[in-house]
Amino acid sequence: AQEGFFFGSALAGLKTQLDKILAADQRLQGALPPVLIQGETGTGKTAIARWLHQHGPRGGRELVEVNCSALPETLAESELFGHERGAFTDARTARMGLFEAANGGTLFLDELPTLSSALQAKVLTAIEDGKIRRVGGNKPIPVDVRIIAATQRDLKELVAAGQMREDLYHRLDLYRVVIPPLRERGEDLVKLAEFFLRGLCRKYRQPLKRISATGQQRLLAYHWPGNVRELAHELERALVFEENEELGFAHLPGSLAAAPGGEVPGGQPDWLAPGFRFPEQGFMLEEAINRFMHLALAQTDGNVSAAARLLGVPRDFVRYRLGQKTRKPVGN
Repeated sequence: AQEGFFFGSALAGLKTQLDKILAADQRLQGALPPVLIQGETGTGKTAIARWLHQHGPRGGRELVEVNCSALPETLAESELFGHERGAFTDARTARMGLFEAANGGTLFLDELPTLSSALQAKVLTAIEDGKIRRVGGNKPIPVDVRIIAATQRDLKELVAAGQMREDLYHRLDLYRVVIPPLRERGEDLVKLAEFFLRGLCRKYRQPLKRISATGQQRLLAYHWPGNVRELAHELERALVFEENEELGFAHLPGSLAAAPGGEVPGGQPDWLAPGFRFPEQGFMLEEAINRFMHLALAQTDGNVSAAARLLGVPRDFVRYRLGQKTRKPVGN
């Protein structure tokens, strides 16, 4: 761990790359080139962006974060570049955008490729010329902003599909950082879980809890589609609901996670695999329901309402089951 971020041996190469970027930043001091962060959802792209900003020469200045995919298309230009009075119907006063708000500091653009081609062109102009133009404005405004862009998608594929401007892609590709998914971090996963757990125990003012040997096996067996975000979510749930001194993660679908060959840990066939047959000793229906629920939560980044819509159940059903203990199987 280093000042709030856990790298571990699995991310040693990433840490070396970040250190090289920081060393280059110190040499440049003035206008800093953009950084591109790629990784699956929940891998920690925002955390890396914050770490870079805090440890760089602009650490004492503003860090402005924006999720581009959450910006309504009709308002995205105004949010990013600001507008002048009377630029559109509701523009009663002039308003600065996020580029101006981040002047002298860093602007983190999460899911930048979701912006329209026209807005991508304005972002490129801001990077290359250091100037922006407000909506309805007729004069350029100088801005000194370090851009950190992030995406979970392959930008080359987006360029080929016409969803990403090729000129912007090449401009962003100078410093490219790729964060590996959690399932590829090996034993570091348990160390990361322990790192998060210490912070959660401080947050909830609880004595430090340990992760049992069985709990560690379950953490390592699960494939973590939601990556680090899902891990933190599961740790918090275990700390809140498990009463034992050691956390076993009995609720975690890691005990049912598919392993090579269509089996789950313990040699039991995975019921999501083709050709599944019910075992003679009985089927754990309650755990199967919990597995479906956790898969939906992972797909929706822990959003209970969205997970309930995927499952076709009321939101209260999901909330209720989150607090339930996994029950024993019923035999035939």
